[in-house]
Amino acid sequence: MKKPLLISFVTLLSLFAIFFIGLRFFFKPIVEYALHHEGFDTASVGSAEITTHGTFLKNVALDDLGTTIDSISLFATGDDIRAGRLGKVVISGAHLHWPMTLPPALKKLEEKSGDTSSAASGPLNLHVRDVQFEKVEASVVTPAGILPLEIEGSLIEKTKDYCLSATVQGDADIGKAKGALTVSLDKYNGTARLDYKIDEARVTLPMLQMKRVTGWISAEKTPGKPLPAINAQISIGSALAYGVPLQGATLTASSKEGQTEFIAKGQVQNDSGDVMVDFKADQTDAKSDKVKLTAETKLKNLDAFKIPGLNGQGSLLLSLAGTRAKTAGVTDMANWETLGGSLGVNMDKLSLPGLLNNAQALATLKLGYDPAAEKITAQAVDGPVGFKGTMRKLDARPLYLNIPLGDKPATLSWEGKTHSATLDVTGAVFAGADMIARDISAHVTAYLPGHPVFDGQIAVGQLSHNSTQPYFIPVGVSLQISPLDKAPNMTGFAGVIRDPNALIDAKIAGTYNSEAQNGSIVLNMPPKALRQNLYSLANLFPYSSNFIDNGFGDVGMSADIDFADVDGTWSVQSRGQLYLKDFTCMVAGNTIDGINGVINLDNLAPLQWKKQTLAIGSINVGLPLTNGLVVSSLDGNGLFSLHSAKWELAGGHITSSPFSMKLSDLSTNVTLQASGLDLGQLFQIAPMDGLEATGSVDGTLPLAIRSGAFTIVNGDLHTTSPGVISYKPQEVPAFLQSSSQSLIDLKVALSSFHYDSLGMTLNGQLDKTQQIGLHVKGKNPLFYSGHPVNFNLNVEGPIENLIKYNPGNARIPDSIRQQLAAYEAHNAKK
Repeated sequence: MKKPLLISFVTLLSLFAIFFIGLRFFFKPIVEYALHHEGFDTASVGSAEITTHGTFLKNVALDDLGTTIDSISLFATGDDIRAGRLGKVVISGAHLHWPMTLPPALKKLEEKSGDTSSAASGPLNLHVRDVQFEKVEASVVTPAGILPLEIEGSLIEKTKDYCLSATVQGDADIGKAKGALTVSLDKYNGTARLDYKIDEARVTLPMLQMKRVTGWISAEKTPGKPLPAINAQISIGSALAYGVPLQGATLTASSKEGQTEFIAKGQVQNDSGDVMVDFKADQTDAKSDKVKLTAETKLKNLDAFKIPGLNGQGSLLLSLAGTRAKTAGVTDMANWETLGGSLGVNMDKLSLPGLLNNAQALATLKLGYDPAAEKITAQAVDGPVGFKGTMRKLDARPLYLNIPLGDKPATLSWEGKTHSATLDVTGAVFAGADMIARDISAHVTAYLPGHPVFDGQIAVGQLSHNSTQPYFIPVGVSLQISPLDKAPNMTGFAGVIRDPNALIDAKIAGTYNSEAQNGSIVLNMPPKALRQNLYSLANLFPYSSNFIDNGFGDVGMSADIDFADVDGTWSVQSRGQLYLKDFTCMVAGNTIDGINGVINLDNLAPLQWKKQTLAIGSINVGLPLTNGLVVSSLDGNGLFSLHSAKWELAGGHITSSPFSMKLSDLSTNVTLQASGLDLGQLFQIAPMDGLEATGSVDGTLPLAIRSGAFTIVNGDLHTTSPGVISYKPQEVPAFLQSSSQSLIDLKVALSSFHYDSLGMTLNGQLDKTQQIGLHVKGKNPLFYSGHPVNFNLNVEGPIENLIKYNPGNARIPDSIRQQLAAYEAHNAKK
């Protein structure tokens, strides 16, 4: 009987040995299968050993990202096994990367502390009583880089909670952390409580640096409430936030009966300012949260920062309060039932490097939110909105803006449904780039996101040029703005520019590409008749009086302007046309009559053109020149160049040599070449009744132009063949009324003088004393028995007494007439 029992015991022992050996042999793949089942799909185990003392895993790799554990030790008593859990787990030498994909068990732990309901998922069970962490290294990925942490501690299951206690420390270029962390998670309702004692911390980021950070943080997160209840007291020895250095900064947070308040204070170094932020959250209401934010900044003296270009003083106060439905979407504007507040700005001499220079700003705005319309508004209250300063992007030119409170305050609104911002302004005043715009009314909508397009109307009651001699008289502007349907990111505008007396009545149109940040403007003023004793060119464009006086005739203008943002600065290119028909003006006291032509302008500011042709009826430079055809240029430095000019005089021609002169000086030397002048017509210019002559004259007339005054210097005219002079006046002029024998002889000889040669010399300034010398060789049959004689006659006197001439109507070449007709057709008033 004993033998069968012995066999049975041996058999049972053998079976147990076989099972134990098999379990040890297949334990490694079993563990790997379990890890795969828990969500670590690529996990592997270096070795797995099960003994009567415990189970030991070594060289565990959880994923392909380098998450490894040197060893895991698992222990369980008989009671633990019967309860389906482990008694103790020791994790040593772990190398983790965070964030990482969590297995379902840890994922459930994360969800318990979130916004989900514990009733739906049941109590949390991690199937272990005690987890010990030894030499755990975690590489935490942040936007600024990786922060390595060393963690040691334990996770212990208690009756109602899981409690995590750990020491955390790490040091890297981006920061340093050293402290003690305690986390308690309620297994049944998911409430999480966190306490972190900061022994020492440091933050070193490009835009934020903090040193000697100490304190503590306590937070409690309840499911169903998106905001945790936080209590904290953090001290920061020194900080540098966006270039602003702070010292003695503190951050406090307190929660009581569902209300949470954050207060951040910091004193700027060198007594340059203070910053305070106060945030309160009231969660006592079962259906909604009440939030209030107050932020206040006082800038005392930004010069103390010793940052080039940074200075100023002032204050900024923001106050917001609102009520929102209790949902997870804190930033979802649709959840807010009410939201409103105010913004106050008061800045003086504020300068920011590369942006503003010596700016002053003043505004008090009422902020409001309409959740049904998804509309946010900011409306001016208590006083005007004002700004004065220099914008670096706009060529460092001073700007001024004032929006009065008035009956209709300025309003800026944002509509979430259409992603658009609308500005409503009435009675504003803007000054910049030597321009002043008064009584501005605007209703303009910008459609976002992306590159904006605009829609609306802008009216300027008076636009004027801020100068002692303005470019143009004050005008009113009216614009209609609208998106261009077939051109994405493009806005078009069109309107009129008109002064109260309708002297300037121009059309304006253009486009703006918000993506490329460029655009164009087209202006045109149809020909306008300016009549003497009514309006002159200076009445429309006062700046023109620097160059010409008494401009009358038909005048038209057009301009094409292109602008673009080039490396942060606006670049402007312009061109245009100037239409002149039967135009008369005076330059430095000299009358230029009958100007006709269209000048193509290569640039408007400064004014430039290249080799443009004009027909000119007449100009008097000591001799009255008529029917001129002039080719000229003007460069950007005010240098006027005459390339060629041909005139008519006394049946012949006068040709000018090329010259250049500054418009600011009007001084140069030029030579006029005379050819084929009829001596008889030339003598008709002089007021000497009864003087007749035959013959043809050539010669040169050197002109010295000084400050716009013309002076003939050693002018020389001479005949090219013999002729006859006959002088038989009804009344002898005063300068020949003399009893001297020489003058008596001259009067007899000139009664019928046949000359062989005749020469004239001219010297003197127009409208001043002129000297004319007459040199004649020939004979008179009735004088001196017909013997040849030489006469030399010198006459001196004011030029207006020696010359009288009416040029008659100017002849306009066909090419000039075609230019005028083309401009009239293209710029006709519609």
